[in-house]
Amino acid sequence: MRMTYFLILGMSAVLAGCAKEPPQCSAPETVALVKQVVASKFKNLGANLRYFSEMSFGDPDVAVPDEMLIKLMDLENPISISVNKEIKKVTCQSTLTTQTDKRGQFFTAVPVTYFSQLDDKNDQVVGLSADETEMTKYLMGLYSAVAKNNPSLVKKKDEPSVPSSTSNNVEPEIKISSAQVSISSSERPEWCPKAFTFVEKTICNDAELSKLDLELGKLYAKAKASTTDLVSFQKDSKNWLVNQRNTCTDRDCLVKSAQNRISELNSMIK
Repeated sequence: MRMTYFLILGMSAVLAGCAKEPPQCSAPETVALVKQVVASKFKNLGANLRYFSEMSFGDPDVAVPDEMLIKLMDLENPISISVNKEIKKVTCQSTLTTQTDKRGQFFTAVPVTYFSQLDDKNDQVVGLSADETEMTKYLMGLYSAVAKNNPSLVKKKDEPSVPSSTSNNVEPEIKISSAQVSISSSERPEWCPKAFTFVEKTICNDAELSKLDLELGKLYAKAKASTTDLVSFQKDSKNWLVNQRNTCTDRDCLVKSAQNRISELNSMIK
């Protein structure tokens, strides 16, 4: 697994003085700095950030304040995995998540390792590492969550927007297939009028993905009726939705995810 350090921040105002040990993993000041590290990662996304913005807000140039991003972040169950008192450093592990809506639609999660350390002036330093690909997926989900919770930032459909591929001559690094075609409402999943996230919009604007989703719906109903363990079936279905389909960042991933799930559901039908 490739790990990438995103940033190291110093915080002199809070801890300057005679502190002998670094703030622990779950200390408010440590958690606050970790969230700031994650928010700062958006500044390094380049063309991907414009793409996330266009898909989430309908405008590639929307500037999301750090406080909006930080408000939706959570660090779940932070634990200390090592302590070095000599250099005043504690290393931690946790799962970085986004707060969910009632459907859990915007839930994204990524395992992270971070440290909290005091330098020679007793100022706190925080560093964060995580798998780069998984972190990018997390950031995309976080942008979708911000859009959902701040509808005033979303450009209305009748408002013109500047295509991200032409503004500043920057080509998005993550793309939707150019093979998308106009689809009638009868060929789309019934939830498409409420499509909001990148994944939902991609499915609803793509004929093949829409067809696969409709097939998934039919197979889901049949598999549900056949199962003898409804609780496990529903847990498995949610796991696929949250940890597989909703983590996709391109069309090919969505196609593969749907096809794999179709095979799984067919094997469950008796």
